[in-house]
Amino acid sequence: MQFEWMILSIAAYCCCSLVHAGPTTIYRCVEAEQVIYSDRPCGIDAGAYEPNESRVSILEAAVPTATKPASSPAKTERLRAKGDARLTMPARADRCASIERQLREIRSRMRAGYNVKQGEHLRARQRKLAEQRRELKC
Repeated sequence: MQFEWMILSIAAYCCCSLVHAGPTTIYRCVEAEQVIYSDRPCGIDAGAYEPNESRVSILEAAVPTATKPASSPAKTERLRAKGDARLTMPARADRCASIERQLREIRSRMRAGYNVKQGEHLRARQRKLAEQRRELKC
């Protein structure tokens, strides 16, 4: 009985060592004008394939830097005096929302039907609002 367990243990060890054998050889074959890569020789003309590792790029991840400190109140006042757009974000957001609402109303009226004069007026208004939306970068 011990002999059988010893044989079984040796067989299990051999199987496990084959699974974790490390790097294996890759073979490259050309069959019917197709290139085939395999872990076993796939034909008489099978040759060991050595990949060109010089074409592989490895990029190191950049280390994140600390965020910059909050601006001082004096700097905020200077920016506000210059009319910096970053400080008027709520007003810009409100204007963008208003433009979007007006564009939706125009599209709704155009779907409902209109005559030639109304259609020209709606299209002109739509172009003007779309231009304003682009200028504000909504």
